[in-house]
Amino acid sequence: MLRQAAAGILALAVFFAGSPGLQASVAAAPYLRKAEIQRYRWLGIQAEADLKFTSASGQSASCSGRLTYYRLEERMLLECLNARRETLFIFSTREMDFELYLAADKTVYRGNIFDLEDSDSISSHIKPLDLYRSLKSMPVLPEQAAVVSESRGAAVLQIYQTWKGRSFISRVISITERGDVPYESYLDREGRETLLISRDRFTDIGSVPKRKEERIYFPKQILIMNPKENTRTEILFSSVKALSKTSGAGWVIQFPEGTKVWELPRFDPEWGYNPPPASSS
Repeated sequence: MLRQAAAGILALAVFFAGSPGLQASVAAAPYLRKAEIQRYRWLGIQAEADLKFTSASGQSASCSGRLTYYRLEERMLLECLNARRETLFIFSTREMDFELYLAADKTVYRGNIFDLEDSDSISSHIKPLDLYRSLKSMPVLPEQAAVVSESRGAAVLQIYQTWKGRSFISRVISITERGDVPYESYLDREGRETLLISRDRFTDIGSVPKRKEERIYFPKQILIMNPKENTRTEILFSSVKALSKTSGAGWVIQFPEGTKVWELPRFDPEWGYNPPPASSS
């Protein structure tokens, strides 16, 4: 059901494809502002998480753990355990840098989160960048957006990027009257869908001190689908609470002795991996 609804939103957006003009950008601004207000009401969240992974062949696996996420520092920690309480993976971020520990490989992968978009260096069911994107909708500038449809204070927007002088739709998002973002789709430069995120069961999880009138809503169910790999990941959250302070010094993760470290190569859109050093002048 969620997949069908999101596919309908995507089809509608592509049908109206075209570069956003000034009028379209102005129309998109109020909706983007509502989403920004809702997103910026919370400093951090902590929740218990149950994850279910389904492969292209229909096989499934699950794990559970605790998610801690601080928005201001883009600092996240998720450790997932199997039914025997054995660690399957640990995923942490700070700003744009990440670490992903895969217990089966006894390896820690490190790098910049956005370098992963074009990298096949990590073989795992869910891509770290997809998980990162699913927890909150990324900000959008009004001049990059155009309204596709509107209804009762809600809207569907298409987001544009430019590649070598050509404008293309890079995302399609829906924004509710309250500012929630229940559906989000990422597309490549050829218009192929690369990631679909569905957020459901938005729940009032409270507010931060001194701003009790500003209620925080967080989705208790997130569905992440990768059309290219034909995989899906469902995340169910419980015991969700808003955090009122930043992480301070943060956390130190102790990996098992003998863990290998793999530094991912940097990706440059023009040169690919390992771009040549800048020439001195």
